Amino acid sequence: MPMTQVTPGYFEAMGIKVRGELPTWSSVMAGTAPVVVTSAFAKRFWSDGNAIGHRITWYNEKNPYYNIVGVAEDIRSNGLQQAPIQEVYFPIAGPSGTEGWF
Repeated sequence: MPMTQVTPGYFEAMGIKVRGELPTWSSVMAGTAPVVVTSAFAKRFWSDGNAIGHRITWYNEKNPYYNIVGVAEDIRSNGLQQAPIQEVYFPIAGPSGTEGWF
């Protein structure tokens, strides 16, 4: 599953619509660990596709939990014939007290 590190302003620059909130530098620096997931990711793990407010962790319990603050519209980075990718967008800086996001 792709993990993409993004900076605040990424979604606006790429023209990707997001339902919910977008990570800001202040939320990143506050250590709130905000992430955005694609609609395909949300539908895979929550039958109603409503991932906002849920938390996820990556690989093992040693990693911090991330708070899903937004759901981005699906993108088809592998061509129109391929299913939309299930992706998590992490801010480029890690939450306070960690060395990075993963």
